[in-house]
Amino acid sequence: MTQYKGRYIDHVVYNSKEEIDAAIKSDMVKRVQKLAKMMAEYSDPGMMMAACKEMTNVERVLMQDYGMTAAEIEEIELVA
Repeated sequence: MTQYKGRYIDHVVYNSKEEIDAAIKSDMVKRVQKLAKMMAEYSDPGMMMAACKEMTNVERVLMQDYGMTAAEIEEIELVA
């Protein structure tokens, strides 16, 4: 078993590094969708700022590590 980015290539759940990268990217896209929905529902400015900060951090990783463009990320937010 090989560890990669905190997950294991065990040939049961993940068979390659590419599968792990795809799973992490998918999890991050879902996180952006969830945070966008949360920001729409919050009325407390403090909570909105915290959600915005977290969403910005996740979006930065998606752009830097997974090659997504700002337009692609904005589309994810609009769908949510």
